[in-house]
Amino acid sequence: ASILPVCAAPNMAWFCPAATTALTATTTGSGGSPAATIPFQIGNAVALFGTGNNVFAELGGPGPAFDWGLPFFLGRHVFVGIAGKVSGLGTGPYWAY
Repeated sequence: ASILPVCAAPNMAWFCPAATTALTATTTGSGGSPAATIPFQIGNAVALFGTGNNVFAELGGPGPAFDWGLPFFLGRHVFVGIAGKVSGLGTGPYWAY
């Protein structure tokens, strides 16, 4: 069960908390490290849709998987390691932010 309420129909694919809710998620490397706790917020989807904007950093829904989505990466430096290639960050493949 989710700690966030789901929106009423026809927006049941999204969360609709009464107030924007601060949460955290832990990302972990494929070998178990490194790990980092990432703060994020979930807002009311119906209210967000009513703004007329097209991108929302606070949009979330009860899916079977966790997906940061593009807004997570906006304003962050993102690095991609190519499989088998060595860099100062290690040997690829990897994503770093």
